[in-house]
Amino acid sequence: MNFMRAFRRIGLASIIACTLPCPQALTQPLPPAAETDVALDLLLTRQAQKILDDHQLRRSRSTGISVGASVDIQQRKLVISFGAGILPSEDDHSLEELEQYIRNTLEAYTMQAGVGEVETVILYEGKPYWEHFPRGISAQQQGSARQAEGQVLVSSSHGLLRVHPGMEWKFQRPVRNGVQEDLITPGYADELQRLLEDRGGVTVYRARRGVGGAHPDSMRPWYEMSARYHLKDLLPDRTDIWNHFANSTASDFEAGAFAPASSQPFLDATEASLSWPCPVHPGNARHPVRPCSRSRPR
Repeated sequence: MNFMRAFRRIGLASIIACTLPCPQALTQPLPPAAETDVALDLLLTRQAQKILDDHQLRRSRSTGISVGASVDIQQRKLVISFGAGILPSEDDHSLEELEQYIRNTLEAYTMQAGVGEVETVILYEGKPYWEHFPRGISAQQQGSARQAEGQVLVSSSHGLLRVHPGMEWKFQRPVRNGVQEDLITPGYADELQRLLEDRGGVTVYRARRGVGGAHPDSMRPWYEMSARYHLKDLLPDRTDIWNHFANSTASDFEAGAFAPASSQPFLDATEASLSWPCPVHPGNARHPVRPCSRSRPR
């Protein structure tokens, strides 16, 4: 065991010595350990802090916010803990991309360190994110939820959004390995819709419009647009759905669609208004024409 720990320390030291990830270090898998490794925790914390500081600097914000990381090697559990000062004033999803970046980076390091795949838990001031922004469900909303039985909202997420201050149109995810995630997520939603309809016999609603020409403001195809603009076009008076974060400055994106605790008001509004067919994979012509909608952010 002492030899194994020494070998592991040497490999981790070669990674820690790099300011940026070193390919030669990351390509050398290390033997797994059976206990918490202080050197590995130091590496994970160092990388998480660097990502957080870079994120804050790009947004001209304070870099005095701390983040720590540790991995329980026996349980294969990675815990990422943010200190005070990072949470937004409201649940505006502004931390989603940062959280995902840190998670993916640290999971890659734990894999290369020989721990294997891990369960990741992210805490803000010692609590999960959702505990800071609880959503109460009233008796009326609970009743509405019961009325929505047999109806399902499917979100493919992402899509084009307008970006301030230049007001140009931009996808929400960068191109990675030649893939634009914003344009492939509707395919996953198509498949989920098919399974829900075939196996569950439910009515599926979608939000990102799959057909219908060009979006009038951007002149881009509707299938490229985020749900926000379809909802705005469909329900211009329901700003509580598509412009919930109207006063938020946490993101350059013109974000705003909101997932209500009860989806029944949304279903009621869309069921009578939507007339365009949901997008399906080529060859799946057996699917009936359904009204489409979405309730998840953006």
